[in-house]
Amino acid sequence: MDDKAIFDAEILHLPSMLRWIRDKLRELPITASDKNKLEVVSEEILVNIIRYAYQGKIGKIEILWAEKKPLVHIRFKDFGTPFNPLVNEKPPIKSLSMDSKDIGGLGIFFIKNLVDKIEYRHENGANILTVTKKIA
Repeated sequence: MDDKAIFDAEILHLPSMLRWIRDKLRELPITASDKNKLEVVSEEILVNIIRYAYQGKIGKIEILWAEKKPLVHIRFKDFGTPFNPLVNEKPPIKSLSMDSKDIGGLGIFFIKNLVDKIEYRHENGANILTVTKKIA
């Protein structure tokens, strides 16, 4: 089943975006833990798009949900500043305390540990980030 929703890229719309994703997650035959992981991943991605993609201007975020058993794909699309979060990604240095680490850069590392696959492409002026999780 494929489904799509479009939202304004504003933090006040984040609860609506997450509710839409949560409604899709309810139908999946996966554990509550895996549903929570996908929700956390979605929130991390959405917050970053809202904060950085449009550089203070309001744009749109398109979320596409695609179930192709045994996988579910969640695609996040925006038309903001081109940005590939997978380039130059470095794992965090584990020996440093959280206070001494640079802000940023941990999100993609965190996401990669919660999903089975993550892909980025820039196409027709859009940033397209897709996360994939096994559901069966």
